Order: sequence, then structure tokens, then C-alpha cells
Amino acid sequence: MKNDVMWKLKKQSRLNILLIVTMIIASIIKIFLYAFNIYFDVYIIIKHINQDRINFWLDMLIILSLGLIIFLIVQRKYLKVIVLSMFLLIITLVTSFSDSYGFGNTYPKYYYFNALSSDNTLIVEENSWLLGGWSNFYIKKNFLFATKLNQWITTDDGYRPFSSGDYELLWIDSNNVKLVYGFGESNIVKTEIIKLK
Repeated sequence: MKNDVMWKLKKQSRLNILLIVTMIIASIIKIFLYAFNIYFDVYIIIKHINQDRINFWLDMLIILSLGLIIFLIVQRKYLKVIVLSMFLLIITLVTSFSDSYGFGNTYPKYYYFNALSSDNTLIVEENSWLLGGWSNFYIKKNFLFATKLNQWITTDDGYRPFSSGDYELLWIDSNNVKLVYGFGESNIVKTEIIKLK
């Protein structure tokens, strides 16, 4: 009987250590990525995997690890039910208001445009949320990273001009792009010059 209790405690403490290590590693990765974003203006974009989705999954890992640790530490059944309910509510709220998975958002889509005369690649991140639409622009650095440009466009009613094929993109030179796009309201067309440098 005593050996069974000791074995269970050992198993629980190992699981707690694993969850704590997981939480610490996820937090360190999140801090590292945040510092990269702030100080170097560099973001992870690999095809359709973007930094927002990575941040979302790191947040989920941290929340779930913390929830499981508390759940394992608490001994009384009614407290376990309260802890479980709280963490399900937190996960629901985080999911609802997340940039990548929130209500009304139809997920970012990415479009890649290569300059003919150089290695420059313009990345367009197209988003919509409720009645708003917008696109952010990045210049690809390598397979993993892209630098965010200080330019963006907005559209009406969550309209997605790139998904709809309602755009024309012309490279003026290897560092400047002329974009003509549908705004989404009454056939309004707008023009934007995107400067890659």
C-alpha cells in the first residue's frame, strides 16, 4: 500500500517537472520571438505558418501546462472541477480573441511575389475580421524569416482582393511595387506604392 502511494507520488512529481519544463521552454521561445519582432522587426513566415499561429500554440501550451500542474496538485474533487472549468473558460477566451483563430477571422492567407531582376520577394499577408479587411506586407529574408514593412492596405466589409484575384501588381524596380486593388465597395479601386527598402 505504502509502495503504491510512493510510486504514484513519484509519477506525479515527474509529470509536474515535465509540465514545468515544457512551460518554461515555451515561455523562453515566446520571449525570444517577441524580442526578435521588437528589436529586429523580423517575423516567422513559412508558407501558411505565421508568427500569430506559433504564438497561439505557445500560449496554449503554457496555459495547458499550468492548468495540468494545478489540476494535479489539487486533491479535492470539487476543486479539480473548478480548476478544470476555469482553464476551459480561459482556453475558450484565448481562442476566441486570437488573431489567427478568433471569431469572425477567416485566417490569414499568404501570397508571394518575386521581383524578376533581383532576389527580392514581397509577401502579402491578407486578413479579414468581421467587417474589416487588411493586408500587411513583408520582404522575405530567407526560408524562415521575413521583415515586416511599415505599410499596409485596408478594405471594406472584410473584402480580400488577393483571394478574389481583384488586384494588379507591377514591379516598378526591384525595390518598389505598384499595387492596384479592389477596395470591396461599389467597385472602388485603390493604388498603393509598396517600398521594399
